[in-house]
Amino acid sequence: MKNEKSKKSINFDLNDKAVQAAYPKPSYKHAWDDISKFMHNNGFEHRLYSGYNSIEPMLESDIYLLVDKMKLALPWLMQKDVIREIDVANIGDRLSLKGFFTEEVLIQENDMNVSHANEPEQETKKKNEIYL
Repeated sequence: MKNEKSKKSINFDLNDKAVQAAYPKPSYKHAWDDISKFMHNNGFEHRLYSGYNSIEPMLESDIYLLVDKMKLALPWLMQKDVIREIDVANIGDRLSLKGFFTEEVLIQENDMNVSHANEPEQETKKKNEIYL
């Protein structure tokens, strides 16, 4: 990671059995809620499963400070085998492809032109030129 500000993505892979043994409250399922609250309180938004993206660009050193703060706030994370992996990555622009699964997409078999229902033909051709 370069030492310049960029948005960060942090993804957690925790061992359920180890979390169950290490988590101090009656229901270990609240562990993920605790992580979520911590991340939200420290400038991250929930993205997918156990993945969070920073709302604002950060330095790499900010991530190390975040980890130190997390160790104090959630000490059960430091117990043996709780963390399988925690990855951090710089992220650029984010593009959601959800629309491709929720809109009606028509594919013409002969020339593989893709068009969306309710989309003017001229815009469809322009999009095809970009992607083909």
